Amino acid sequence: MLGGRSFKSCLPDRRSLCGVTAREQLREQVEGLSEEHARDVLASRRLVALHQAAPVDDEPDEELGELAEARGQARRGETVSLAARRG
Repeated sequence: MLGGRSFKSCLPDRRSLCGVTAREQLREQVEGLSEEHARDVLASRRLVALHQAAPVDDEPDEELGELAEARGQARRGETVSLAARRG
């Protein structure tokens, strides 16, 4: 239901749905959220914003090669423990 009207009882126009503006629709949705769900929505929006702002990884093949090399060094025992490094 939107503004007391069901979706099936009216046709949308370019400005609103059933005479209810997008802002009114959004307000109804927000007011229906539990506090916990509202927190989850806000956290999700922050994660999406961080993801969209993150730089594009333009060197994934190089990084995969470096990772494979590091794993090979670890298998061969060519590593130094953190405790030994702190010495």
